[in-house]
Amino acid sequence: MNTVVISILIMVVIVLAWQQLRSRWPLVNEDTLNTIVAEKNADNGKDKSINLLQDEWWKALDDVDQLHLALSLARKALPVWERFTQTQEIVYRNSSTGPFNKIESQLLYVAIEEMQLRSQLQYPTSDQKKINQCYYNFVGPVLALQDGAWTAPYPVKKIFLSVYNILKSILEKNSVPGFQNYLAAAINQSIDCMEVSKLYSRNEITIFLAAYKSRL
Repeated sequence: MNTVVISILIMVVIVLAWQQLRSRWPLVNEDTLNTIVAEKNADNGKDKSINLLQDEWWKALDDVDQLHLALSLARKALPVWERFTQTQEIVYRNSSTGPFNKIESQLLYVAIEEMQLRSQLQYPTSDQKKINQCYYNFVGPVLALQDGAWTAPYPVKKIFLSVYNILKSILEKNSVPGFQNYLAAAINQSIDCMEVSKLYSRNEITIFLAAYKSRL
């Protein structure tokens, strides 16, 4: 009799432990599964852009041309972001009990427009408020991407980080290595985004780049 009671108690403990453990797992709905599949497919396609990125000739461009190329490519990759934000509201939170943070769908557009405007003014050192505000609007989401608090398909991450790196380059414009490194990263990310997402063919991307390559 004691053996039976002990066996029952053991089973109850196991069931309760299982239920407690399961309650801690995040729910995986269909959208989450689609995101996971999209990320895996994107990761499988990363090697497709290797040839375009191996010869990073744009690093030899002068600073202004590098900046204009980075902005031009980011604009061309924006439809990837647009399609993503049209189907869902983008929110994340830094902990399971923390508040939800919303990423505005216009975030990338506003940043690119502001950078384009200020590039035409040769980036005056005064009145950096708008550029600073654009940059700070990216900091939280970028940290969330790094920590896994916000998950997005691979091409979406690339265009988001590309615009962030262009902003970062402007803030580091007085540091030549830093400025150029951020711009090179942004250019790579936009090219990667466009090719992996199949937004443009490799030949079309090569044509986009040719206008700037001819300036070397």
